[in-house]
Amino acid sequence: MNRFFGVFLSFLISVGAGGMARAQTYTSLSCGLPSPGITDTVPYTVPGTTRMRQLDIAIAEPTGLPAGVTLPLPAVIWSHGGATGGGIGNLADWRAATTEACYVSVTIGHTWPRKKVSKEVCEDVFELADPSFCGTQAGSVKMLSYLRPHDIAAVITHLENAYPGLVDPTKIVVGGHSGGAGGAMMVAGATRAFRSGDMNQDFIEVMDLSDTRPIAFIALSPQGPGVDGFFEGWKQGGETSWDAVDRPVYVGTGAGDNGCDQNPRSTSSSTIHFCSNLGPVPSNRKAVFDFLPAGAPGSENKYRYFIDDWRAAHTIFKLSNNTCVSGGGQTQDAQCALMFDGLKQTVSAFLDWHVRSDPLAEAFLADTPNIPGPPGLVSWDRK
Repeated sequence: MNRFFGVFLSFLISVGAGGMARAQTYTSLSCGLPSPGITDTVPYTVPGTTRMRQLDIAIAEPTGLPAGVTLPLPAVIWSHGGATGGGIGNLADWRAATTEACYVSVTIGHTWPRKKVSKEVCEDVFELADPSFCGTQAGSVKMLSYLRPHDIAAVITHLENAYPGLVDPTKIVVGGHSGGAGGAMMVAGATRAFRSGDMNQDFIEVMDLSDTRPIAFIALSPQGPGVDGFFEGWKQGGETSWDAVDRPVYVGTGAGDNGCDQNPRSTSSSTIHFCSNLGPVPSNRKAVFDFLPAGAPGSENKYRYFIDDWRAAHTIFKLSNNTCVSGGGQTQDAQCALMFDGLKQTVSAFLDWHVRSDPLAEAFLADTPNIPGPPGLVSWDRK
């Protein structure tokens, strides 16, 4: 079945049976996964220091390209979460999903930096002589929050230089989950406030680590205002971290995307649940979309996919089956499948419209009442 007929058939189904509308289906281009994929290393000098940092990356080149689709291809770079680092296997499911939609897909392993790198960043960039203030403790510099945008920029440069026949440098997208979504937003132009100098003094430096090369961004479970230097109303003014983000952004989150257990456990969906260590949730992850500047009328380029269900937990948005339990548990397999399906379809359509200018994708994104996902629990916002 070709893509146009598939979308047309879903439209007929949606308006059939007495005119009752049902969720539509979006069919992206279809490619296969490579076996094996490419693994590579990316060395670079950390800005503000004399130290080299080396990253591992995994690159998946789509196989079985459809007729008319030729190399070089658009690429999606995925940045994982976690304050203490990780490997290229993180976000492997998203790497597979975007590869199957015919995008070269890359996952970065944001390793914890070596001591000499950390020391120079602390001393030379943040002017912190006491190393205890550089780490993952609350109130200190979270090293990977600063390094992720530099890591992503180094990977883009490496793809441009090492894979010119594979990757189209004018069609690069950056996506991330949790802390990786925070890094992606910094590359998009979101500023971040880092404490510098004497930690006992109110000396804050707002950093812009944006990169003009990516054309769109995917922020899954993004860090919001008040988290690790992202802010709302700087110095009691109107400025926010996201004021300068003018490129297309997709935000995905849910009512259970809060990083803690429900206490007490909720059995119904609601926009707000109580979480013992965070207060009302969903937390500030949902608010990121609200602070993003709107696109021009008729040229909307900001989107939010929100699942109003406490079972839409943090790991759901990295397509992790760890949250899905056969036969019961927090999120049953069938519910996970609905969430994963809605996320993958909307992300694919976002990419196909803002990277490939596919009018079928544009129509899908504009059909707000029929966006797929758990019935009655999906909120789709555009601006």
